[in-house]
Order: sequence, then structure tokens, then C-alpha cells
Amino acid sequence: MGLCFFVAFSSLVLSLLHLPAAACSCGRSDCELIALAFRHVSGFQLPPPTGDCSLRLPSRNLSGAVSWMHLRSVSALRVLDLSGNALGGSIPGGFWSAPALLHVNLASNRLDGVLRFDPGSQTPPLRSLNLSGNRFTSVAGLAALPRLEDVDLSRNSLDSFPVGLEKLGRLRHLDLSHNSMRGVLPEGFPPIAGGLGYLDVSYNNFTGVVQPEAVKKFGEPAFVEAGSLQFVSAARVVAHSSSPSRSLRRTRHRRSRKRKITLLSAILSVAAVAIILVALWYLHRVDKEEQRAREEKEGGAATVGDEAGGAVQKADEGDVEVREGVSAGKGQAEQPHV
Repeated sequence: MGLCFFVAFSSLVLSLLHLPAAACSCGRSDCELIALAFRHVSGFQLPPPTGDCSLRLPSRNLSGAVSWMHLRSVSALRVLDLSGNALGGSIPGGFWSAPALLHVNLASNRLDGVLRFDPGSQTPPLRSLNLSGNRFTSVAGLAALPRLEDVDLSRNSLDSFPVGLEKLGRLRHLDLSHNSMRGVLPEGFPPIAGGLGYLDVSYNNFTGVVQPEAVKKFGEPAFVEAGSLQFVSAARVVAHSSSPSRSLRRTRHRRSRKRKITLLSAILSVAAVAIILVALWYLHRVDKEEQRAREEKEGGAATVGDEAGGAVQKADEGDVEVREGVSAGKGQAEQPHV
């Protein structure tokens, strides 16, 4: 009787939602479970069949709380994408025991509380997990998902490093940025060897030691504002009272300042040489003009002197003539008349 009631109730829910079982790719019983899981979610509609059992409803303006344990019972569900909605509440740890679930994307919702992973004795096949942009405060039991390859827990309110995360040997992508994580980074983290190719722990409050190989492998941006960390060099451990990004920025700032000083010195040197050359040219021009003025003055004085000399000479010649004339007159006067 209980089973009959369950089937009748499921059919009633489907009819109320105007969602025939044929519109679901997961089989009739799984579609009924999906309808039950979203019965308190506003705006929910089953997507058209896709050929596999997946539920992709990103940015559909969904709001409310999902009944996660009903969704966990969807035996064939492989992909779950509810990102970019307004779903709230917490996720029970037992949800992660879904037998076929491979990819989960619940980014940019309003999910909160402690994020627990408690699949029981099973080993879930989950490979990718994106819970970024929510309101989770802590993570527990992440090591129970050993097949995880991609994990994004960024932009939450996590206050500590997820316990067991360092045991996930298959990780390729890990983003823990923009949280409030405090405490010491686990020994050997971040791993230098292994398949982890992307890491971001920026904008947290970690302490601990970071190997130079880690900075080389994951890049400086992975540790921007990550806390008070120590960078190990070949010779010593260099401690930073502030975040590594600040020290890196200080180093870049000093280099930039040196370049600016060098450039300014070069510009000032060129300007000084130019000023000296202009001054020398000006002095040369002034000296040349003065020399020309002196030559013109001396030339004018010589001309005046020549003219004066000619006048004096003419005056002397006239005087001689006068004298000769006078002498001739006297001689004629002195001769006796015959």
C-alpha cells in the first residue's frame, strides 16, 4: 500500500508541475524523484531529454531549497548543473553517495552551512565539484571523494583549510581563493609533483612555508594576499610579515623605481647637454656679433682718418702754393724799373 501511495503521489506531483515523464532523460522513476526533489523550488521545469541522465539548469532564476536526498536517489544522474540561481539551505553529507554522479556545479547560489561529505562505505565516482560563490563556512570529509580531479571552493566564507584535501592524489585543478582561511598550510602543500596543474590560494590568511618550486609552477598570482607565508630560497628561509604578494610588489616597485630614476637621470643628462650646447652657441653668436661691431667701428675710424689726412695734405699744398705766390710777388716788387 505504501508503494502504491508513493507512485500515486509522484504522479500527482508530475501532473501538477505539468511535467510528463517522457520529458525526462532519466527514466520514469528517476524523473519522479527529480520532481520531488524540486517541489519546493520556484521556477523549476525539467529540461528536454538529452540522451543521458543529466540535469542542466544554469541561470534559470530558481529559488528555494532542494530536497537533496531525493536527488541523491536518482540512480542514473550523472551531471548536475544548477549554477547561477538563488538556491538556499545546506547540503546533507549523504547526498554525495549518489551512485552515478560525475560532475556537480552549484556555483553562485546561496548555499550555506558546513559542507560535509559523508558517502558512507561507498566510493563516489565524483570527478569535478564547483561550489564557488556560495556561503559555506567550513568543509569536512573531503578525503571521502578520492576520485576528484577539479575542485573550486572559491568565494565562500571558509575559515580553515579543508581537512583531507591534501590526500586527493588525482587533483588537477584547485581553487581556494577569496575565502577567510586561517592556519598553517599542511606539510607538503602545495604538491610540486603530481598532476596538479592549477592552484589558487590567494586572498586568504594562511601561514606556513612555500617552496620556490611551488611559486615557479603555479605562478605568483596563486599566492597574492594569501597570508603571512615564508618563501624558501636555496640558502635560507625568508619570512614575510605581510602577504607574499606585498613583498613581491615591493620588489617590483623597487625595480620600477630604479628604472624611473635611471630614465629621469638620462633625461636630465640629455637636457643638461642640450642647455650647454645652446649656451655655447649663444655665446659664440654674441662674440661674433661683438667682433663684427668692432670691425665696423674700426673701419669707420680709418675712413675718417684718411679723409682728415687728405684734407690736411690739401691744406698743406695750398699753403705751399700761397707761400710760393707770395715769394714770387716779393721778387717782382724788388726788381728796379728800367
